[in-house]
Amino acid sequence: MNRKLLTAMTLVVLIAGLVAGGTYALFTAQASNEEDVFAAGTLIIGAPNAGTNGTMHFGPAAPGDATTKDLYVRNLGTMPFWYRVSAEMGDECTGDLYDALDVSIISPIGWPVVGSAKLAELDKIILNSNMLPTPAGDAGEKFEYILSLPIDAGNELQGEKADVTFKFEAFQLPAPTEDKIVSFSFSNSGQSSVQKSGSTTLTLTGKIKNARDQDGDLWVGPKEGVKIWMANYPEYVWEGAVDFNLTAGGNNNEGSYVATIVYPFTSISLSSSNIRIEIDGVVMP
Repeated sequence: MNRKLLTAMTLVVLIAGLVAGGTYALFTAQASNEEDVFAAGTLIIGAPNAGTNGTMHFGPAAPGDATTKDLYVRNLGTMPFWYRVSAEMGDECTGDLYDALDVSIISPIGWPVVGSAKLAELDKIILNSNMLPTPAGDAGEKFEYILSLPIDAGNELQGEKADVTFKFEAFQLPAPTEDKIVSFSFSNSGQSSVQKSGSTTLTLTGKIKNARDQDGDLWVGPKEGVKIWMANYPEYVWEGAVDFNLTAGGNNNEGSYVATIVYPFTSISLSSSNIRIEIDGVVMP
């Protein structure tokens, strides 16, 4: 796969101290935009504001605070590409600060957050799956980066520091498609309800089986965002993760679920035939 790499921003974060007797960390951050542009053939990725983004200050700040930075990417070649951004830990990182930092990326045209992740998992976010060559004089594609320290950051981070390098990688098309479960079956093995204080708590237990992705392969591992509800009460939904494992012989898979749904009333009609499960937009039965 042909790809080009642009080192776009180096960020240095330092937890400087802690407010005496409290749980608030203070830190500062600085950023610089390098001028390096790497090219091969007609696949070229560049940052138009190289060297002009200045210094990025973050501090004094407490857990839960955040700082933002606009970064630009241009397609300087003659062919479209897809690209992503990743973060790399520097040699000066100490303690667990790098693993604690969150980053969110927001499109400037009013869309929701493009993606958010821990720094170490940032490369899972594809920023543009088909970026066309940038017209002459155009500033390029801008995204706002939000770096934050979680509100529950603990005192163990005081005195730690992290230097982080953000990199953009461009790849020739086609862009990879996200792996999704496109077919599955399920069997509900248990159903119980408890009525108390004007509400009903329903617990459903069972297994999801034969879950396969778009290539027909059995899904192995966790799947987030599984939804379970009763068809006659669609506004009350359980959502969580199901972990899939191969069954004996490896020719099938299954993942167990325990779904708890609370209804704010006691007069309720429950039937196992009304159970619905949704995974990646596919609803069964």
